[in-house]
Amino acid sequence: MPHDNIFPRIQACIVDSLKIEPGRVTQETRQEDLEEWDSIGHLTIVLSVEAEFDASFQMEDIPGMTSVAILTQHVEASGSV
Repeated sequence: MPHDNIFPRIQACIVDSLKIEPGRVTQETRQEDLEEWDSIGHLTIVLSVEAEFDASFQMEDIPGMTSVAILTQHVEASGSV
């Protein structure tokens, strides 16, 4: 799946998890850009992305998944796309 098709799905996961407007999430969005992306929001996002892509991330990788770009890399590496 091309990278361009991954972003809208990750964006939807973040928007739904944090209950924010889609325009606030771009391909450059990082955790520090969104005050709603706290520790609970982070886990919610990761679980949502895992469910959306039928992926399973390594526990040690989850704390570092702090941006759309990094989430995209992990989805691509999971082979789920």
